[in-house]
Amino acid sequence: MTAPGLPQSVVDDYAIVVAVLALARKVPLPDVPPLRAVGTRALLRVHHALLG
Repeated sequence: MTAPGLPQSVVDDYAIVVAVLALARKVPLPDVPPLRAVGTRALLRVHHALLG
């Protein structure tokens, strides 16, 4: 995936968010909160990057 004008790290963080959303439906319930924490941090980094 490429996004003109965005650093590769932002694109990578977005990919992490998508992967976390997909995995959260497949992992055992006790593993969901730490997985969501990783996804939330990645989503915040994407959000901050897009705002400038």
